[in-house]
Amino acid sequence: MPRDGFHRTLATCPYLTDLQLRGFIELNSQTPISPISLPTLRELVVHGRVLANGLRLFDLISAPNIETLILEDVKAPALASVHKFIARSYPNAFQSLKALRYVGCEFGPDMDVHLLRATPAVSELVLSVDKNMHLVRLLVNSDKQAAMCGCPPMWPNLRTVTLHTQGYAGHVVGGTAVPVNEPSSTMALLQEFVTCRNGLGKPISMLRFKGPNAGPFSSEFRWGLAQGKQFVPTQTICCQMSAILADCGYKCDWAAMVEAYSNQLRQFLTQVSVVRHQIAPVLPPNFNIQHLRRRIGVPT
Repeated sequence: MPRDGFHRTLATCPYLTDLQLRGFIELNSQTPISPISLPTLRELVVHGRVLANGLRLFDLISAPNIETLILEDVKAPALASVHKFIARSYPNAFQSLKALRYVGCEFGPDMDVHLLRATPAVSELVLSVDKNMHLVRLLVNSDKQAAMCGCPPMWPNLRTVTLHTQGYAGHVVGGTAVPVNEPSSTMALLQEFVTCRNGLGKPISMLRFKGPNAGPFSSEFRWGLAQGKQFVPTQTICCQMSAILADCGYKCDWAAMVEAYSNQLRQFLTQVSVVRHQIAPVLPPNFNIQHLRRRIGVPT
């Protein structure tokens, strides 16, 4: 849909409460236009393809009372642009934002506390696990600063955190001889986050793991947390696509299910490629994956 057509369509629906944007919006014109006011909008879902061509969505809509913002498959430059807009909007918008969900999004290293300050009511966070976890690192650094200053943390109402675990491969022990009982950097960061929140008197009330490898992920996390004598309530949801679909704002119909499974397959194949590259240096020259599959009884 052209940008101008999208703008005209929204102008006829000023009292929307739920808006899901998943298709492409063409930038057929760069002429500035006044944003459509959507004062009753409570939930906004934005797929990365909407922003892929440089569209600045919040130049087209004004939705100051959003309570749930879901961002799916948004690349780092577009996500940074969204974050900067939210920060600039403080304190006139996003003060009611309670649920912030990132599903398959790419975070850049340029995260700063202005995003946290601009969204003080956040109580629910959904993230896809990756090797950097920039947002969790930002929260940990912010919490440490709060502890030093004796003040409440940013996002003081944050109680529920959901992690989509399919992007996590754990440790691959190789030439560096990493001991099996040493937590990965991802696990260490998550454990530090829980510890900081407990120390500030703002504990996480539920840490939820979702994905095909949620069970092993949960076990590894809880083992490391126990070593530090810390505790957080956890819930493990293994390979339930309906639960992941709900986090993306999908209504669970067949089309949504097909798209979700397709996204999961693409992520899995990417992860397989990464793991193969990691383990290649420690495999013997005559290693045969098909021979291994026969040895352990996996059909070839």
